[in-house]
Amino acid sequence: MASDAHASFQAKVDESADYLSSADAERSFARDPYWPKWNSPWWHMTLMWELGAAKRIPDVALKRLVDALKTRYIHFFPFTEREIPAGVDPISGIMCHCGMGTVYQILRAAGIDVDAELPWMRKWFVQYQMEDGGWNCDEAAYIKAEPKSSVVSTLPVLESLLCIEDRSQEETQALDAGAHYLIKRNLVRSMKSADVINDAWLQLTFPRFYEYDILRGFAFCVNWAKQRNKPLSAEFVDHAVAIIESKIIGNANDATGLPVERQYYKTVDTRLKNENGEWTKGPSSEFPLLVWASQIGQISPSLTYSWNSALTDLKRLSH
Repeated sequence: MASDAHASFQAKVDESADYLSSADAERSFARDPYWPKWNSPWWHMTLMWELGAAKRIPDVALKRLVDALKTRYIHFFPFTEREIPAGVDPISGIMCHCGMGTVYQILRAAGIDVDAELPWMRKWFVQYQMEDGGWNCDEAAYIKAEPKSSVVSTLPVLESLLCIEDRSQEETQALDAGAHYLIKRNLVRSMKSADVINDAWLQLTFPRFYEYDILRGFAFCVNWAKQRNKPLSAEFVDHAVAIIESKIIGNANDATGLPVERQYYKTVDTRLKNENGEWTKGPSSEFPLLVWASQIGQISPSLTYSWNSALTDLKRLSH
């Protein structure tokens, strides 16, 4: 049965790889690599990376993505419409922090020298960190009297900073401040009331794309503590472990692991281009690899691997 599941996985990855090399994908890159969600090149590549198959992304798709990042998107994050250059689509022409953190990791995992090809990306991570230690994809947050970060926007940036081997002192300080931002919130809680910010974060989701859940935050914090040789309090660890451990299930083959509990992506509409070339809003769509990886109630190899890796790292930390 395990071999059947692996064969099914490989077949679905092959389908996405074939799509990314196709004329259909080429047209989608030319129209917009990101929109519509979720069946466009950006999302096929993101899911392949999340499943550990970034090396299977075709070179032609990687080149088109790098070219898009160089030419399609402005290389800064405007806080007001006045800052947006003339002719730039305020939605399709601007990268957000979670998008930036995600694509940086995808390209690195696929073997691209991101810092050589796109040197402005690393500067972005430090430049837009807020005083509380996080980031926020809502540009209006930066000009409020009391700017506040978003957990969802913050984590992909932190994951990118963590995977950089030659971090500068400034980047290391940003990484540590961001980790403390999550730890102080006990991964899911408001600083003001101690209430859970979003109950959905207590349910595991896969693929994440940009979405947050308690396992994703916990896995990052443990990895950060291991890399940076930093302590994690017993209270912090016990809180997360108790929640995540309670979710472990078994199947008919006596395998145990963590299941997918929600399909985050199904709740999100998308932008669609109509026959007149105008962007409209409509329902999002799926592709075979996405359907395969996101089935509610099934043990997710990716979630389970993340959990087991965190437990292994915790044991090393305890020593």
